[in-house]
Amino acid sequence: RAVRPDVLSVATRTKGRCEIIQFAIRNGIRGIHIEKPISYSIKECRQVLTEIQANEVAISYGTTRRYMEIYRKASCFAWSGKIGEVKHISIRHGRTNLMWNHPHSLDLLLFFSRSEDFEYVQANCEFANEFQQGYLVDDDPIIDFAFVKFKNGITGSIIPANGMNATIHCSR
Repeated sequence: RAVRPDVLSVATRTKGRCEIIQFAIRNGIRGIHIEKPISYSIKECRQVLTEIQANEVAISYGTTRRYMEIYRKASCFAWSGKIGEVKHISIRHGRTNLMWNHPHSLDLLLFFSRSEDFEYVQANCEFANEFQQGYLVDDDPIIDFAFVKFKNGITGSIIPANGMNATIHCSR
C-alpha cells in the first residue's frame, strides 16, 4: 500500500499466493509475474485467473525455460529439417506433482511441438485421498506418466525418470 508499484513478482510459497495476487489486483497492480504453481487448488486457481482477466492485469508465469538460449537453440535446430521432421518430445522431470514441477514439462511440450491444440491426452497419476470428495478431486497429483498427441501430429511424453531433461526426437 505504501510503495504502490505498477508491476509485482509473487514468488512466495504456494499457500497464500492467490490471496497476495488478489490483494495486488485490488490495489491497482497492472502487471504480475507469478511463480508456479499459482495454487494447489484448481478451484482457487480458476478464481484468481478470472479476477486477473476481469481487471485486465498482464501476467507472466514461472515457466521460463522456453526463453533460455539452450532450449531456443534446440528448438531451432530440431525444426531446421537437418535431422528430419519433429516427431516426439520426451520430458523427464522425475515422478513429481503436476502443478509444482510439471508446468515446466507441459510448457516445453507446447514450445517444442509448436502447437497448442491437443488431439488427446492420456495420463496416470496418484491423488491424495484427503482431497477427494466423491467424484470431485481438488489436488496436485503426482504424475506417473503422461502422453500427449497434438493436432499437428507430434506426440509428447512425460516420464518419471530423474533429471531435468528434454529430448526432441526427429525422423532422422
